[in-house]
This record gives sequence, C-alpha cells and structure tokens, in this order.
Amino acid sequence: ERTSDEDDTTASALETWEFFFGVVLNTSLSFLLVFRLNRAAQRFWLARQNWGIMVGTGRYLVSGILIHGRHNPTKRDDAIRWVAAYAIATMHFMRSIRIIPTQSLAGVLEANQILKMQQALHPPLYAADACRWALKELFSVEEKDEDETSTSTMSTSRAIARTQHLAQAEAQLNLIMDQEGAMERIKSTPLPLVYVTHLRTFLLAFLLSLPYIWGRAL
Repeated sequence: ERTSDEDDTTASALETWEFFFGVVLNTSLSFLLVFRLNRAAQRFWLARQNWGIMVGTGRYLVSGILIHGRHNPTKRDDAIRWVAAYAIATMHFMRSIRIIPTQSLAGVLEANQILKMQQALHPPLYAADACRWALKELFSVEEKDEDETSTSTMSTSRAIARTQHLAQAEAQLNLIMDQEGAMERIKSTPLPLVYVTHLRTFLLAFLLSLPYIWGRAL
C-alpha cells in the first residue's frame, strides 16, 4: 500500500507538471493565436486601404475625363464605362468569381463587351487595356473637337495640353492597377507553412491535454 508521503510526492509532482505544462502550452498557444489575429487584421486593413485608394483614384480619373477630355460624348462615355467595369471586374476577381455576372455590368457595357471580358484570362487587366485604349482615343491630338474645322487648326498649346492630360490619366490608371495587384498579392499569400503546422500542433496538444491536466481540478 502507498504511504501518505508517496501520495504527497505524487501530488506535488503532478501539480508541478500541471503548472509547467500549462504555462508552456498556454503561452506558446497565446503567442501563436495573437500573431494569427494580428496578421488577419493587417491583411484586412491593407485590402481596405487598397480598395479605398482604387475608388478615390477612379473618381479623380473620371473627373479628369469629364473636365479635360475633348468634346466627344461617345468616346468620353466609353472611357468612363471602362473605369467602372474595371472596378466591378476587380471585385469579382478578388472573390474568385471566374465568370462575371451579366447583371453586374448591365447598363455599363454592351453585351459583346461583357462576353469578351468574361472570356479573358484576367478580366481586370482586360478592362484596364480597354480603358487605356479609350483614353488614347479621347485625348488624341489627331482628331478634332466639334468646334474645330480640321485637325490642322489645333493649336500647339492645345495639343500639348491634351498630351499632358493623357499622361495624367495614364498615371491614375496605373495607380488603380497597382492597387488591384496589391490586393491580388494579399489574397495569394498564405500563412507560412511552419506557422500553420505549429499552430495546429499546439491546438491539438491543448485539446488532448484538457481531460488529463485540468479535468481533475474540475
């Protein structure tokens, strides 16, 4: 039969093990969970920041098109429609929706334009290229406005101004594309495999140890 001294020694050893195991496991698990939550929050806010910059820059781009674009409603509206289509395509691309619903682009693009963008390997890039082409046509110095009699009557200063406005619009479009690329990078960058493995291991050890370590105290 076991003596009281042996029972006290066993109880003391068990208490020491419970304390040591609890501190090590809980501390390690806490650090891993905090790191995981911080990383998730950081990715969330970075994505929101990128999307906010995209929306703001898109507004600047459309405003510049309306004010500085030459007086050609067809080509002006074409450029604006592709700016809106780019944002819609980016939203669905980030959500891994391969085929953009036609209803999302209703009233923005024509049916054949929607079909071509749906068939593209990267719909946002297709919309960006179409927008860039529309900007080139809108700010072209080789075509006249409705109040100009011929291309030769365009003054040098007006041609330079159009070129500058085109360069500014191109820069804003590039900034929008940078934000889409940043969100794509966030989406395609998983957690490190070593971290995920350690987190799962400590979680499994914590759950399996509950009945043996803390069950007696309950």
